[in-house]
Amino acid sequence: MLQLLIVDDEADFGDFVAEAARELGHDAETASSDAEFSAKYTRKTDIIFLDLFMPGMDGIEVIRFLSDNKSRAAVVLMSGHNATILNSARELAEEHGIEVLAVLEKPIGIDEIAGAIANFGQRKPAGSARRIVTSIDEIREALDREAFFLVYQPQIALNGGQLIGIEALLRWRHPEHGVLSPSVFMPIIETSELIGPVTEFVIRRVCRDMPELHRVNGTMHVAINLSANSIFDIDFPDRLDRYVRMHGIEPRQIVLEITETAVMSDLAVSLDILTRLRMRGFELSIDDFGIGYSSMEQLVRIPFSELKIDQKFVRNLVKNAEYRAVVEISTTLGHNLGMTVIAEGVEDEETLDAIRAIGCDEGQGYWIGRPMPIEDLRTWLANNSSAASTG
Repeated sequence: MLQLLIVDDEADFGDFVAEAARELGHDAETASSDAEFSAKYTRKTDIIFLDLFMPGMDGIEVIRFLSDNKSRAAVVLMSGHNATILNSARELAEEHGIEVLAVLEKPIGIDEIAGAIANFGQRKPAGSARRIVTSIDEIREALDREAFFLVYQPQIALNGGQLIGIEALLRWRHPEHGVLSPSVFMPIIETSELIGPVTEFVIRRVCRDMPELHRVNGTMHVAINLSANSIFDIDFPDRLDRYVRMHGIEPRQIVLEITETAVMSDLAVSLDILTRLRMRGFELSIDDFGIGYSSMEQLVRIPFSELKIDQKFVRNLVKNAEYRAVVEISTTLGHNLGMTVIAEGVEDEETLDAIRAIGCDEGQGYWIGRPMPIEDLRTWLANNSSAASTG
């Protein structure tokens, strides 16, 4: 049984939500003022149904209170007002590490109340991941003993379902913490002398694996995430070109993914390197599009061939009109600039149908295929013959 607190200045509505919660087998109380909230909130409160617009105490103040007091309570945000404000309140709560179970526009029914409560414990709030501290010496040792490895995530054409490419993603098999993602170690690597060797490691492994993958699908490309520091190495285009051709790989089969913020610190040098990469036949993808700070001018000036919409917008587009609008606008923009548009973060069939209807060209995400070692990718290809097909 969960402990619920319904915070709403409309007493009748608060009673309705509380009664619905009790019928679902939970304990529920109501608070219609700041004094009642202070009296009834405890550290044992599991879920707070929170109206944003209340005289004397608005929902933003409650979110701030929960954050300041390191509350474990999750929230369900409610309002009959602007949906954009609801969305901003959710962003604020998640920035504070508060779990947001649902965002509900009034009027709401019993099914919506039940659905929000059912989400409790299923989602991790932003910033809740276990913090793992590593050192540059530990990373250097891991590189020397080949503790790093690659996994590959499939990318499919939305019109037909054929496998178009795969993204190479770096992982670290840590002796204590298990398999670690780049978010743990790449910030350290990118500010050290190891960025060159790590980039070379990824390229070597991709070149080693591609001949085997091309026996299954000869037209498939491989996407590689390029560090910001790599696009300030003037010699990088020539070195990469020599290396891939030495392994019998055409540059057009390599897509280099660059975040939109990575090119901003020295645009002249970035333009030099990225333009020469394109001249040598490599494809360039602007990664995580929508969360950076680039202007429309930079999209025109830099020779990107692909626009990759950030997974935050894709994951939420079905239930959030603002996020859907970002995906729609980004897709139109990419197509008008002659780019292929790929949506990452496809985690269910409804989202896959939505990005197909919007007009995205390609999709990537757990619903399509998880990141996997090459051994598992072989099995995935065998079990997904239509995706493995060259069309």
